[in-house]
Amino acid sequence: MLAATALLSQLPPGKFVVSQAAARPAPPPSVQVEGNDYATSVRLVLTVAPGTAGPNAFTAKVTDYDTGAAWPASRVALEFTPSGRPDVGAATLELTKGDGESWRGQGSMLSIQGRWNVVALVQGPGAAVTVPLKVQTRPAAQQVQVSQVPGQPTLYTITLAAGGTLQTYVDPGRPGANTVHFTFFTPAGDEQPMREAHASMTTPSGTTRALALLRLGPGHFAANVDLGPGQASFEIDATARRGGAAAGRFEQLIK
Repeated sequence: MLAATALLSQLPPGKFVVSQAAARPAPPPSVQVEGNDYATSVRLVLTVAPGTAGPNAFTAKVTDYDTGAAWPASRVALEFTPSGRPDVGAATLELTKGDGESWRGQGSMLSIQGRWNVVALVQGPGAAVTVPLKVQTRPAAQQVQVSQVPGQPTLYTITLAAGGTLQTYVDPGRPGANTVHFTFFTPAGDEQPMREAHASMTTPSGTTRALALLRLGPGHFAANVDLGPGQASFEIDATARRGGAAAGRFEQLIK
């Protein structure tokens, strides 16, 4: 069912745009997760701001598990590993002691959108303890232009933070067998060659799974999916051949 010819060239020009979605209202400015070591001696609360993929500020609050009092840590380090992405290596961030029980650091350890496994190494008076955490990055605000033409799939044009656009659509957009397309374009409107890309889908039931992408062009990827009725969402992150990352997300009501 997957056709090698892109639908994009068949779509009418901008006069058919029915909505121009401005950046969504600002979501909460951080992501916060909490965990403890296996022996339940230490409780650690990690706050990540702004919580999107890319540069972030990390604040870890280390307390005694039972009393909530400040725990006498002498070192706190965080190790980051992306879930389900063995191609992306682990990264470590050493935190600096702040006020009271807080430890702080900054970095781009959450380099891609998605779920990350984070292990906090906390050194105390005796042996060090580890606290496992899971961090889900927040989708960054994005500008989406939606084009709807009777008899054709809905086209989503996403303005990318680094410049250029991502055009996406689901064909035919009804319950059953579908193909979802992702095509990256440069600011000049040319197809943007991408070295690699990874995509995922969240079904109306809330289940998230990776998509098996097929390359149809230098910056054009597609995947066959089976969809039920309801709201489905799709995410993709890619790396350009000349360096630089690009990511986008869109939702569509399948009916």
